[in-house]
Amino acid sequence: MGAELWISLAVTTALATSVPGPSTLLAFAHGAQHGVASAKDTVAGITAASLLQSAAAGSGIAVLLIGSSGFLPLLKVLGALFLIFLGIGLWRSEVLRPDTAFAVKAGATRGRFFSEGFVVALGNPKAIFFFLALFPQFLTESSAASLQLAMMILLVCAVIYLVTFLYAAAGMRLADRWRSPRGGKWLGRGVAVFLVLSGFLLLFQVQDS
Repeated sequence: MGAELWISLAVTTALATSVPGPSTLLAFAHGAQHGVASAKDTVAGITAASLLQSAAAGSGIAVLLIGSSGFLPLLKVLGALFLIFLGIGLWRSEVLRPDTAFAVKAGATRGRFFSEGFVVALGNPKAIFFFLALFPQFLTESSAASLQLAMMILLVCAVIYLVTFLYAAAGMRLADRWRSPRGGKWLGRGVAVFLVLSGFLLLFQVQDS
């Protein structure tokens, strides 16, 4: 693969990841509530899920998953319910205040941030289809396909990490400007509503499929 193909792959991945969705919005919410120091674990969880999905697509395992009778719908339902759960929890959570905006609550470990990012990202099986459609466009016959795929997976995951990290940083920046109790309340509730709506939208998609 030439340099132009690698650049094109990185740009395509960045544009696709930049579209607001459950994973990027979760990174934004954790950045706003707890700051980038904690949200980077959320970003790591999202990237880990993307690594699994891209590896599955690249290795051909995705073909087995697509052919299964009930696994994908179940995965969609679990991911949707988890989004709704997160949204309700965010709605009921403490208002973002100047003295607590970035404080991690008791019991909120790094593992919690990582697991929430991982589950939300893994609950979007459409990513596998995206990788299945993306990777063949950049494969060449000049070298081993397995090596090319491995390098593509690493590049894609690096881009996903960067984009979601920028979302977390943007969330912290916005929260810094919304340090009043009223502003923090509407920021948190706005994100909560979006998470719940995203969850219900995924449930409706499962019913229609």
